Amino acid sequence: MAVCHTVVPEVEKNGRIQYQASSPDEACLVRAAQNLGVKLVSRTESSVVVENNKGQRQTWAVLTTIEFTSARKRMSMVVKDPLGRLMLFVKGADNIVLDMLREDVLASELCNDTKSLLLKYSEDGLRTLVFAKADLSEEVYKRWKRKFDAANTDIHDRQDKVDLVLKELERDLELVGTTAIEDKLQDGVPETIELLSKAGMKLWVLTGDKQETAMNIGYSCNLLHSRMGLFTFDGCDETNIRFALEKYILDVEAASVEAGQDIGLIIQGTVLQHILPSKEDSHANEEEADLFVSLAIRCKAVICCRVSPIQKAQLVEAVKERVNGVTLAIGDGANDVSMIQMAHVGIGISGLEGLQAARASDYSIAQFRFLRRLLLVHGRWNYLRIARLISFSFYKNMTLYMTQFIFSFYNMFTGQSLYDSWALAMYNLAFTSFPIMALAIFDKDVEGNRLLALDQFPELYLEGAKGKYFNTLQFVKYMATALIHSLLCFFLPAYAANEIIDKDSGRSLGLVGHSITAYTAILIVVTVKCGLETNTWTIGNAVVSYFSLFVWYLFLLVYCSLFWAVQFADSAQWYGMDIPTLNSATSWLVVIVVVAAALLRDVTYQFFRKNYNQELVHVVQEYESHDTRHFNRFDVKRALPWLFPKQELKEFKPSLSEGVGRHRFMKDVPPTIATGDNNVAVGSPSPARDAMSTYSPTASPGSPAPAFDRGFSGSPHNRVAFSASFAASIGDGDASPGRRRMRITDMLEDEYDMEPIALGKEASERSEER
Repeated sequence: MAVCHTVVPEVEKNGRIQYQASSPDEACLVRAAQNLGVKLVSRTESSVVVENNKGQRQTWAVLTTIEFTSARKRMSMVVKDPLGRLMLFVKGADNIVLDMLREDVLASELCNDTKSLLLKYSEDGLRTLVFAKADLSEEVYKRWKRKFDAANTDIHDRQDKVDLVLKELERDLELVGTTAIEDKLQDGVPETIELLSKAGMKLWVLTGDKQETAMNIGYSCNLLHSRMGLFTFDGCDETNIRFALEKYILDVEAASVEAGQDIGLIIQGTVLQHILPSKEDSHANEEEADLFVSLAIRCKAVICCRVSPIQKAQLVEAVKERVNGVTLAIGDGANDVSMIQMAHVGIGISGLEGLQAARASDYSIAQFRFLRRLLLVHGRWNYLRIARLISFSFYKNMTLYMTQFIFSFYNMFTGQSLYDSWALAMYNLAFTSFPIMALAIFDKDVEGNRLLALDQFPELYLEGAKGKYFNTLQFVKYMATALIHSLLCFFLPAYAANEIIDKDSGRSLGLVGHSITAYTAILIVVTVKCGLETNTWTIGNAVVSYFSLFVWYLFLLVYCSLFWAVQFADSAQWYGMDIPTLNSATSWLVVIVVVAAALLRDVTYQFFRKNYNQELVHVVQEYESHDTRHFNRFDVKRALPWLFPKQELKEFKPSLSEGVGRHRFMKDVPPTIATGDNNVAVGSPSPARDAMSTYSPTASPGSPAPAFDRGFSGSPHNRVAFSASFAASIGDGDASPGRRRMRITDMLEDEYDMEPIALGKEASERSEER
């Protein structure tokens, strides 16, 4: 441990030695050797100096170093000890090093004991390494060294020849021992993985650890759970892998249909060699790869252990080619670079493993838990903003230029423009660009914390994953709306053109009056439409919206008078027509009628959509608009259970009467709870007060565990609980139920400032006495 490594010791000013290593595991092993009495003091290219616990220093000469690679899964070093003996040190993965041991009875017994220790360490979630050594003679080493140097300088198949030469040296080893290192999870990893899974993402873990270690980590980070069925491929080879895949696909479909059970998939890198395409033939194993991906996407979680970096990239590529979705790869080490670069989106974690992954990624974060906000909040918000930005940009341009296209039928396709050329140039430059830019920067449909907890609504992320707001249908809807708005903005001013007259001369303003009126109507319609698309109004949205319309009228007044000053009146289509048009009451009336007619459909659609055919996001917006305090999914589930999956509703018994109104979110409907022969009827609190939890301070020993609602202030004992689990804990006795229900009444009056509540005949009499 103190010699076979690439760690570089650095002596600080205070005399303390700081170890610099490419891998935190190597530095950990060197520190472990120091704790055991062998301290690394210094290092050069040709020697390593160590110090024992007696203060004696020893110099080990380093003759050859073959560094650890993900393909070899081991590191080897030829050294000469202080007594002049040549030795080969090897450390690496157990499945590699154990196959290199010499075969004898003593070695076999020691190997079996080591395998038992390795299994125990792996089940504890520890990362293991096996150490071995071999004594070398001068002649053997010199002969091997010549072959090694020749293979290193060969220009044809260099790596294959080097591997063959290394195999000649790394054999008949003597087992030294094994180490186990705890790869501690960062803070928030289990919560992040569980939240991402709840948001609808398929999570795969690609690791080089042993199967037992990978499974232990899977349980510790909430990727696997005790009720999940697990599929493994132990004993599979190229002869039966296809049969196993086909059988597992049938099994997972049956499990999902019959019991709705979650399924996990565990597979090793040795099995993946028979599934993924090989280096020699990229089209090999195509059918097996199709079956594997088909099986994997049906599973809740997939863990691939003992995989190499190239296999990680091949797995990502296989999913990209066969699944219509977006892949994201996240890693923290150099062995994750190929996987990160292969995925649609790559995220690197900058930490103890170095910055290779962070430099090769699209996004870099410091800790895994930051992935929650990066994906669920910023990722979703940016999707919504960009979707509306692109769609609205097409909409506003089509609304204007469709009127030009319609006008071409009236000017006999002569090329005459309905609008002034400078007005056309300023349309996207100053008049309509800023409102949609403000929407794309500031808008958010719900607060970010609504997706960052399991008791909130992480499934809202699926709206973006399914392409709900940016697809062909949405684009067609925007284009149809633009067509309707352009027809209204052209024909209504055209029919009223003869009525748009100059008060001074009494003559009609004709085409110019029509064009200015239509252009004004288009600008107002587009700006108000952008306001209707906005979910969150800020000072920035309001300022740019009003400012855009102000700039238009300022431009009209200045531009229509500008050519008088510079003596180019003949080239100005709108010269001197600003005041006559603005003084015409007909022009203002036409603008108002056009805006009202064009946006009536949008306002009506949004009203009925959010009140009579609402989705989960609309309900969350409604709750947020009434109160900024915390509420959770259980409150919404009580009000609108049809918005949640059936499997989730099976585990939740809503405490509502059957006649709940769909469109007002429980504003006037009192919920009820069945408790044996009596019904507990709760008064009708306002939506802001309709947050309840499942806490019972006097619950029976067999009652379910409480689930506190964070939305309430004060201690947990001040929180009120109404649910099936609380009702079950009330019991059927005479004295105890009444006492508990009266306590609930007191708490409701104190907490919610409500009238006394009917709690059955016996409780009602006590309420009157109070």
